[in-house]
Amino acid sequence: MAHLRGLHDYWSGKLDGRAYPDRADIDPAEMVPWLPHLLLVETNPAVNDVRFRLIGTWVAARTGRDDSGKTMSQIGINESRAALRDAYLEAARLGQPCRRIGPFHDRTGPQKHLLAERLLLPLSHGGDGVAMILAAIYFIDVRSQSGAAAL
Repeated sequence: MAHLRGLHDYWSGKLDGRAYPDRADIDPAEMVPWLPHLLLVETNPAVNDVRFRLIGTWVAARTGRDDSGKTMSQIGINESRAALRDAYLEAARLGQPCRRIGPFHDRTGPQKHLLAERLLLPLSHGGDGVAMILAAIYFIDVRSQSGAAAL
């Protein structure tokens, strides 16, 4: 998806010879096209949890809630949230961009016609390992995709 490629290119441009950029390298003023679709997720593998520092307005509107500031444990763990938490922790462990496509769940449950395409981009905070994941979510509406069954 072009939006995610553009975000990946932005992130790559901030590497400056490092495996991943620092949170301080990311300038929201430079990210206007993606802001509504972004999440900034703090990872804490020691307690197997993540905290949503920022949830973009588009994401909050689609999920029906803004859980900015909350941990996944505070929101409540179910099967789909555990898988999402694990994807963020895995991206942090790997220290490299990860792309995920999977079913989208809102507060009412799975939305069978929507797939969520996520790009997870690691960030350090002060240069010591991955501390956060910059994530973007865009939907793939399988009703409008030809050959959607191949996804």
